[in-house]
Amino acid sequence: MDIYSLILSNSMSKYNVLDVDSSELELIVNAYKSGRESFTLNGEKKLLKGCSYIKIYKNPEGVSYDRYLKGIVAAIKNGQSFTSRYVEGSIHFGFKLTKDFFIEHSAIDITKDIIGSVGYGDLKEEKIAMAGVEVVHASYVDKSIIEEIRKLPTVTFDFSKLLALLNEINENYNNKNYYSVAFLLRSTLDHVPPLFAKNTFAEVCNQHPFGKSDKNLVLRLQNLSRDISDRELHTIIAKKVPLITETEIDFKHSLAALLKEIVRLHH
Repeated sequence: MDIYSLILSNSMSKYNVLDVDSSELELIVNAYKSGRESFTLNGEKKLLKGCSYIKIYKNPEGVSYDRYLKGIVAAIKNGQSFTSRYVEGSIHFGFKLTKDFFIEHSAIDITKDIIGSVGYGDLKEEKIAMAGVEVVHASYVDKSIIEEIRKLPTVTFDFSKLLALLNEINENYNNKNYYSVAFLLRSTLDHVPPLFAKNTFAEVCNQHPFGKSDKNLVLRLQNLSRDISDRELHTIIAKKVPLITETEIDFKHSLAALLKEIVRLHH
């Protein structure tokens, strides 16, 4: 899966967004083009209002710039120095990687391909309607993963329902139907165990030989996402009932790890 990193600047600050996948990049780009004041990524709100500068880079395969920056920050705190054109900021206000850093560390500048000549807020909803331009929506499930599942051989298993569930998760996520996302995610977990030669998703988590990182991600689906969907399925009406939030249903990375393992097993 392709990974991307960005430099953004507005009247208040200049900052990086590092190591995002294609669906997260779509979210940021859509917010930029639509002139939104902010966007939220993994529970963290980023100010976009008045954005005057944006650069989008494609990471080299397997490279985490976030890990690189954390290493630099740790070294700076220990008294080591770094070339100023690579790092900007301070301990108090945070550090960020510069344009020179990305250029000299093998990142590919794809800003022109993604943004083109569109400026911040140029495609606000009323302009989109007049121009007939299709709005780019963020995806819960990366479209490239869905396409890989679509191409899997169907001799042993029919992937039609799995694809329908994933597409409905994306559609409901785009429409902010977060209850539907939670319930569809639970249905997906109950649907896939035979693909791992197991009877239940608990058996998949506990018995399938995932890599350590992927196992931890998949366990979040069993231990946390299932608890949340169960809670919402069985919560009865009361004087006050808190609504489910986007943050509570954010298991994108965990679901991606599960789906990529399905692709690997049945390719």
